[in-house]
Amino acid sequence: MSHTPGPWEIYDRGKDEPEHQECSIESTADKKADWVAQSIYNKSDAHLIAAAPEMLEMLEELEWSARTIEQRNLCPMCRERYSAGHKANCRLGNLLKKARGES
Repeated sequence: MSHTPGPWEIYDRGKDEPEHQECSIESTADKKADWVAQSIYNKSDAHLIAAAPEMLEMLEELEWSARTIEQRNLCPMCRERYSAGHKANCRLGNLLKKARGES
């Protein structure tokens, strides 16, 4: 299952309903999706959650962006070749697995 497509935006309920202090996150790309997340009380957390699709996209672009002299794709963190996959302790590889629900 894939995540709700981004971009995601913060809906601050407190602006429309002063008695509410929480925020919600909604997808601006998928109008069929209601909310990505609801009842977020810390606005810093809401901003981080809203940026998640764009951060994932950027990490995926960086994943095999390093090059050798032979122009082989390498992970910029663990310096492993694409054909071999990430090393077990590669922070970038492990973070992408976590974001994709693979770990």
